[in-house]
Parts: sequence; structure tokens; C-alpha cells
Amino acid sequence: MINDEFSLQLTQNVANALLERITGASSDALVSEDLDRLRRLVAAGHLSKKVVRQALHNVANNEALSAGIRESAAAEVADDFQATAIKSANSGEAGLRPYRSADTLLPTDWPIDRLENCGWTRFTDEQATNFLSDINPVDGRIRVTPRTTAVHFRPLPWYESEVLIRVRDPDWQTPNLALYYLSCEKSLMRLNGTAHPIHEVNAKAPIRLTDLNALDYLRFFCFFVRSDEGPFFIPAGVADPLLPAASIAVLSDDAKARLSLAKLMHIDEHGKFRCEATVYYGNALFNADFSVAPTGMIEMHSDSPICGDLPERIQAPLA
Repeated sequence: MINDEFSLQLTQNVANALLERITGASSDALVSEDLDRLRRLVAAGHLSKKVVRQALHNVANNEALSAGIRESAAAEVADDFQATAIKSANSGEAGLRPYRSADTLLPTDWPIDRLENCGWTRFTDEQATNFLSDINPVDGRIRVTPRTTAVHFRPLPWYESEVLIRVRDPDWQTPNLALYYLSCEKSLMRLNGTAHPIHEVNAKAPIRLTDLNALDYLRFFCFFVRSDEGPFFIPAGVADPLLPAASIAVLSDDAKARLSLAKLMHIDEHGKFRCEATVYYGNALFNADFSVAPTGMIEMHSDSPICGDLPERIQAPLA
């Protein structure tokens, strides 16, 4: 269970990440989505109204955005608060990059500083100690300790305040092992390779899919839901850090080009997001058509092989 204080800290961390992302954003659509998330958190009583005011200032001062959205934000500040503009807390800094699934599904051997440059935030010592004491030992045999175990979190764009938590210890005997959890209200849901914990969080959070995040959610779901031969990994291109180098070396130019295939095709008459992607499963590559329902349910409608007998599989165990 997550206590009230820890839940509040996670929500505030999410708010801080959104504020920084708004500061460095270049997309009006992404900024509007982040503002809506902050407003809903305020309406639910999880954040102070001052957070939305700060976000509006960040929008008004972000010259990478259109004049229309900046002027609208400045007018809202003037109308609602009748106050002079304040400087952004991160003025002159780049801020966080927009969410990218390629920055979330990363090799376990990446250095901590590189991980944090990809949008992950490390728990404080006190947070890590409390968190690790709650989950130790994982599966009754995986030991975690504040001395060697690193715990990071990051927001996910299809949830309001739930975050993805990553646990990694270089002393574990299983190579490439990382453990993942989703925070859900005051509970933790271990991502164990089945769809159940994701669907449970989707129902409780609830999930909020849009045309801007549905494809990234598909990548997330297919990575964390496993079958006998591992994840149904959807690469973000030939440079995706989880792709085995030995397999890339034997791929044809056409197959390499297909690694960047993933795209949202359209939204069908049932409101489902129809996607096309290349999937790396086991030691094979294939193209697949998916539908992603607004509830987060996913169906694979068809697939066609690209190549098989690749020399390596995706090495990213969850247990």
C-alpha cells in the first residue's frame, strides 16, 4: 500500500514534470493535453490551483508555442487572478522533452545519469527506503536494499497521476532484469508479464487515450505483456536501444526500414485506434495490425512475417 504522504509526493512529482515539460514544449496540442491533466488533478483535490496558474505562466512565456495559445494563457491569468506575470521557475532551461516510449523502455545497463536524462526521476533516499521495505523480497526471493537498488519513476501520458516505477539492482544474478510497478490510487501493481495489472489500472485510473498517445500506449502494453518467447516488442526504429546488435547486423535494408513502421492509421467507427507496427517477438520480425480500444484493450487483427531465425531475442526479463 502507498500511504497518503507518499501518494502526495508522487502526485507533486508528476505536476513538476508536467510544468517543466510545458516550459520546453513546442507542440500546442501536447501543452493543451498537459494543462487538462493538471486541471483535472486540481479539480480532484490532489493539487493546489497555484499549479495551474504556474502552468499558464509557463505557456505564456514559451516562445516555441503559437501566439494564439500563449495569448490565451496570458489572458486567463489576467482574468482569473488579476496578477502580474511571474517568471517561469525554469526560465531559460530546456525542460523535459515530450514523452517518448523509446526513453521509457531502456536497457538495464544504462548509467543512472543517462536514465535520468531520458525523463526518469530518482526516488529520494527516504522514498526509496520506504518503497523497498514494502516490496522486499520480490517474488519471495529477489532481495532489494537501499544500498544497491535504484528506484526511479516517470509519468505516462495516458494516466492522470499514476506513474511507472522502475527497480534495478546490478547485484541481481539474472542478467538484464528490471522490475516495474504502476502506482494505482494507494496501491502498487506489479507488471509481471500478464495483461491483468495494466487493465486493472486502466479501469481505476482511468486510462485516457488520445490520438497523441495511443501508439505509445500500444508499445508500452506489448512490451509488458509477455508470451512464451518474451515481449511483443515494437521498436522505435533501427537505433532503438533494446534491439540486439547481432540481429540488426543481419537484417536487410528493407527489414531495417520496417523497424520505423509503427504508426496510427485512423480511428474507426467504434472509437478504436487502428495501428500498424513491426513487432520483434522471439527471434522473428513481423508486421501486424492492431486496434486499441479507449479502455486500453488491444487486439491484433493480422500479421505477416518479415524474417525469422534472428540470432538474438529481446533481453528484458521482468522476473
